[in-house]
Amino acid sequence: MKFALSAALLLASVSFAPAGVFVADFDGVGDDAFSNIASVGGGGFVDGANQWLVLTNATNNQRGTAYVSDLGLSSGMIRASFSLNQSYGSGSTDQADGLSVYYGQFNNETTALFDGDLPVAGLRVRYHIENNAFSPVDESITVHYNGAQIFNQQVNLTTTPIDFKETDFSVSPAGLFNLAYDGNTIFQGMIAGWNPQPDWQFALTARTGGRNSQQFVDNLLLATPEPSRVALLGLGGVLFAARRRR
Repeated sequence: MKFALSAALLLASVSFAPAGVFVADFDGVGDDAFSNIASVGGGGFVDGANQWLVLTNATNNQRGTAYVSDLGLSSGMIRASFSLNQSYGSGSTDQADGLSVYYGQFNNETTALFDGDLPVAGLRVRYHIENNAFSPVDESITVHYNGAQIFNQQVNLTTTPIDFKETDFSVSPAGLFNLAYDGNTIFQGMIAGWNPQPDWQFALTARTGGRNSQQFVDNLLLATPEPSRVALLGLGGVLFAARRRR
């Protein structure tokens, strides 16, 4: 009981943290709010009944984007942690297309990004599930920085409709990039020229096309922490995800 109470207090401190941290488990209690959610063809909303963010449903030709207000940047470090479901639902058995997390500069927060578009400058981590002749690697995680691809690895991403996978990535002030998926380290390496700007912000976006997939996000933590908050966020993120891991 004491551990549960301590965890709750820690989570409360993270959930109601000042600028630099965004958290939501989409249960409507202590969740931070997106600056805007834009969509095309459906998707792009918080499902209050199931308590997760819907970026696309299992329907063709959808786009959904959730923008996060500028969190500020004091150390040059960023972190993103969330539970991800990319599944067939009742739609096509050959899933498409993908989900991306951006950290960069956006020209417009009222438009649903086309997953695959790049911001003017910044980082994109893409969870790609489209299987076609145009993709160099099917079901893969790719990383781009300032328009250049720096990483691409095949990873099994599609799941059953109720199976969420944990994913986490971070970039240190020096540009050391770490990425894990479903408990496995996927990539660790340097981002040459890492130079995030104070007005950069996070956005999550997904799309479907001629084929589709449910693409849901839960247990979301985004951060641009001060150096003194890095250890707290690391522990808080673990407890936050464990509280409602599916």
